[in-house]
Amino acid sequence: MNNIFSMDSKFIRFGTKLADLMLVNILTIICSLPIITIGASFTAMHYTVLKLSQNDESYVTKNFFNAFKNNFRQSTILWLVYLLIGIMIGIDFYMITQKLIETNPFFDITLCIISFLVIFSFNWVFILLSRYENTIIKTIINSFIFVFSHFGGSVIIVCLSLLPTLLVVFFPGTITIILLLGISTCAYMQTFCYYKIFKKWESH
Repeated sequence: MNNIFSMDSKFIRFGTKLADLMLVNILTIICSLPIITIGASFTAMHYTVLKLSQNDESYVTKNFFNAFKNNFRQSTILWLVYLLIGIMIGIDFYMITQKLIETNPFFDITLCIISFLVIFSFNWVFILLSRYENTIIKTIINSFIFVFSHFGGSVIIVCLSLLPTLLVVFFPGTITIILLLGISTCAYMQTFCYYKIFKKWESH
């Protein structure tokens, strides 16, 4: 029993990790509430959970807010760009489904492909921004490079990003868990996918 409650035990380490992820989750939600800061919040979350996945568990709050501040300008611009594109795509889909405009199959297929590419790129840009210093344009270009060069990993990343929303939609009772732990935990799981990808690219 004494071993279970020692500071180096797996039980204590698991509990500490869970508490850190809960803190990151709450910080991410709170810092996303102004809406315009969602990009900075996501970037800070990815920066912090990657450190947690590498067992750097000290100063979670400090890591989060440092990343939030350091990447605020670029992440906010990126968020607004993708938000604007998303709104435009949403309007197109609405007009098509409501028969407000006439389209052809080629246009519909093209719109679907663009939508998927935007979703996949969106999931990469804040991850990339949390790790690398780069221009906004270069970050967007790199996000598409990662999508096409690591498509399988990109699918996993997108699925994990969508998981909290899907759980709330289909299982409303999970909303408390999502608000406390769900978003950061899914982001934490993503790190085991993209960290390996980063190490391969950085070794070249």
